[in-house]
Amino acid sequence: MGGSGDYTISGEVGNVLTLDAASPIKNTMNALLTIDCDVNITAVGNIDTSGGKANNKMVFTAGKTLNVAANVNIRNYSDNTLEINCNLTGAANLTTHKGSASDVVFGDMADLSGFTGALQYQSAETGSYKIISNIGTSSGTGKLRAIGGVLKCNTLGGGTIEINGANTMLGTINSNHPEGTTITIDLNAFQTIDVVKYNTASILNLDTSDISALTITAIQTSLFNKSGILNFSGFQNEKITVGNSMDADRLGRMTHDLSAEALLQDPATDKLVESSVLSAPQNDENQNLIYPNPASNLVNIQSVVGSEVHVFDVFGTLIHDFISVETISSISIEHMPRGVYLVEISYQGMKVKTKLIVK
Repeated sequence: MGGSGDYTISGEVGNVLTLDAASPIKNTMNALLTIDCDVNITAVGNIDTSGGKANNKMVFTAGKTLNVAANVNIRNYSDNTLEINCNLTGAANLTTHKGSASDVVFGDMADLSGFTGALQYQSAETGSYKIISNIGTSSGTGKLRAIGGVLKCNTLGGGTIEINGANTMLGTINSNHPEGTTITIDLNAFQTIDVVKYNTASILNLDTSDISALTITAIQTSLFNKSGILNFSGFQNEKITVGNSMDADRLGRMTHDLSAEALLQDPATDKLVESSVLSAPQNDENQNLIYPNPASNLVNIQSVVGSEVHVFDVFGTLIHDFISVETISSISIEHMPRGVYLVEISYQGMKVKTKLIVK
């Protein structure tokens, strides 16, 4: 764009601006460019701002839609944030380019729930710029990622993605950044994350310092790379719930900043805790169903006759199961290694869980 002063591209309701050029939207002026219309990008290209101009800035307004039908790079060379306050739709990829100099911010009213492509974060070096999501910080509406969408971390030298709205990160976080680098997802409000994948010999850091709880439906690791690390900063016992059972390999690739202890998954609650927590005497409402506890040779399990009783180790492996024929069932545990086990008692659709400590 040329000329002087600030600029606005506006459109009537129902009209869509379709762009099929290599650089469909480019602001080269020392001015603010506001996109106040629905936009459909149909050709691979770039959304560009210019550096060295104090007032150069681009804003997509709330209530409008940016449809990404072809892969688009956001190259924010400006010294100012590039604001995306509109709805984002489409199935192609939207990439924040490694050459960017300033942050790309998704505003409070932005909504990516209709976007099924990949939102990719690329950064040339640590600290060069951030993706910042303020979605839902005051309105409570909108999502950063739809379930099925992917937030890909492909940075060259690490960096930070800051998520400020509660329950907005509903898709997959996929860590693909190079070996020896760290990407931080800074969570500043409670989130339910569908899947966390870490696939390379790098560190994916989930910063939970400012939240009291985090739910992750599933944590997945690469079958081919066994040296990637998932770190939790601001970790506290029982803060993080993981829906799928964590085997020894996954748990061995998790670190935290609370202590030097290894992490385990509490089989009764699915929450991540330090290893010492599971070895401590329990204090749950179902503990009187098992006695003695801790035990070393024989343990008694109280249940309704006809109950299904399953005993699992901390990795979710079934160790022992039976159907009770008496209200008190005695089982030998001499063959079971020392550690913490989950006892699950089911009867006519009702289920209780408690921990057994073998000493």
